[in-house]
Amino acid sequence: MPSSTFRWAIRWLVVLFCLVNSTLIVAQSTGGRILGRVADPTGAVLANVKVMLTNEATGVARDTKTNTSGDYNFLEVVPGRV
Repeated sequence: MPSSTFRWAIRWLVVLFCLVNSTLIVAQSTGGRILGRVADPTGAVLANVKVMLTNEATGVARDTKTNTSGDYNFLEVVPGRV
């Protein structure tokens, strides 16, 4: 039969395991990410350009602006149909 110290240690390890894994489960997401760069035909990046993302199935649209490097980023994009 295991000692009480051993059982106590096992219980704390189980509690610690549950706490660590619960934060990992919450960190999961169902959305995606779209990122890109806006440039002109010569390859020069364009800053402060409005970029719009539209879900054609629902008509919901979001917009963002490019940063000084011409990069844009849409977070938590709901998956659509192909």
